[in-house]
Amino acid sequence: MGGCLRWRCWAAPTGYFNPDEHWQCLQVARRISFGYGHLTWEWKRGLRSYLHPLNFAAFYKIMALFHLDTFM
Repeated sequence: MGGCLRWRCWAAPTGYFNPDEHWQCLQVARRISFGYGHLTWEWKRGLRSYLHPLNFAAFYKIMALFHLDTFM
């Protein structure tokens, strides 16, 4: 426990890097799988690769195939 606390105290001033494309890829995957979802300008202009969102799109399609894509 002490090691984890020391690590957080050392790493905290450096900040936390969480780029938008990690979150945007879920919207892109939804658009690939279901035909709707927000695309930012980077995706519309082809500046981002679809390789990462395709992993999530495949998961979404499998969930839809087994009717597990809804909570109801």
